[in-house]
Amino acid sequence: MKRSITCLVCVITSQLLFGQTIHPEYKNLINQADSLYQAKDYYKSAVKYSSAFKSLGWRGTVNDRYNAARSWTLANMPDSAFFCLERIVKRAGYADYEKITAEKDFSLLYTDNRWQPLLDQIKRNKLPNGWFRSGDRPTSYQMLLDVSAGQERKD
Repeated sequence: MKRSITCLVCVITSQLLFGQTIHPEYKNLINQADSLYQAKDYYKSAVKYSSAFKSLGWRGTVNDRYNAARSWTLANMPDSAFFCLERIVKRAGYADYEKITAEKDFSLLYTDNRWQPLLDQIKRNKLPNGWFRSGDRPTSYQMLLDVSAGQERKD
């Protein structure tokens, strides 16, 4: 009996600790922001994204931050767009160089002095095949191959 109760407590505790449910208010605000984007009301869309992030203590998913940056760019608010992009690049290790450089919504940002350094950081974030980031602060460390290291073969 004690064993069953202990197992039940462990299961419940693990669900509480590791459950990744999205807060309903956040999800609702994101849906509204997406709808406003589709309606081409970019400023209101961007503000809704910000409200969603605020509802989660200024946290948000990489995809939602990326979409918020698109809305801020199309609303002609590049400072806010760069803020969102820098968060996903620096904090989440965003590394999809092909996607961001093909994104037409960011064309206003191409001539900004912050664009190229952002792209350079995205390139540095790319990890070799089979590598992944983990731990409680996965983007706090730079990970790369040291191609200069190695041993010379002696026959």
